Amino acid sequence: IPSNSIHLAITSPPYNVGLEYDVYDDKQAWDSYFQQMEDIISEMKRVLVDGGRICWNVQINVRRKEEDRVNLMQRFKNIFDKYFIDMGDIVWIEETMTKRTAWGSWCSPSSPYIQMPLECVLVYAKNSKKLEGQETDLKKEEFMDWVTGIWKFNNNTLNESHIASFPSELPKRCIKLFSWVGNTILDPFAGSGTTLLVARELNRNSIGIELSEDYCRRIKEKLGYGQQQIDKQIEYEILTAVENTQNHSGFGLLSQTRLISVKRESADSPNSPQTDNKLKEEANFS
Repeated sequence: IPSNSIHLAITSPPYNVGLEYDVYDDKQAWDSYFQQMEDIISEMKRVLVDGGRICWNVQINVRRKEEDRVNLMQRFKNIFDKYFIDMGDIVWIEETMTKRTAWGSWCSPSSPYIQMPLECVLVYAKNSKKLEGQETDLKKEEFMDWVTGIWKFNNNTLNESHIASFPSELPKRCIKLFSWVGNTILDPFAGSGTTLLVARELNRNSIGIELSEDYCRRIKEKLGYGQQQIDKQIEYEILTAVENTQNHSGFGLLSQTRLISVKRESADSPNSPQTDNKLKEEANFS
């Protein structure tokens, strides 16, 4: 990814709590995990433009069996503070606890399990809090509601194939509040491709990075790869590239990194080149 080419990064990293991903170890030693995440975060600074933002979605605390709680939010803030300017934190509250399975002592004061139905979005900027742009699709009512920093919406991920996907409302709000029409959005943990889909719907370019070949296939299905679209011209190019690294740094820190990009070009957007008044999408799967 070229330096200074991304306007907004939105993602939710693996939480290192032992989920069963097909190509990723989600139960590493904590020091190793946070070093890996810091390598990726530092690389995000390289690819962001000045004023570019990061929306990093994490739980506040996590705990693996037989271990003490880890304050995930604070550990990540300590890392981000080394590289970026803090723009504030957003708390999003899940109004429907669709995935709750742990109750502790059921209907008994013996040992109830307290679970917080909320997560945080850490918002940071590169070098400046101001991002220059021209065209916005942000409505007055949305702006006034979303800058409060407390978001409430349902978790609509019941039909998602990914075991740790976030609801589409989350990237939608982040994209509209923190980027301009025609900007480029990055998701370094693309998962099921929700960020890429929402970015396309909101007339942004997007790049997703995903290790799993299976999830890349599912992303292609979600984006409608190979399907005819009546209202726009679509071109797809499939590339094959495998990057192997020895130093475990940056976006190449895991082997067989797959890059997925969705590009929209519209003559009506001041941030995009002319394309005969038609929308053009290019999706590169490698």
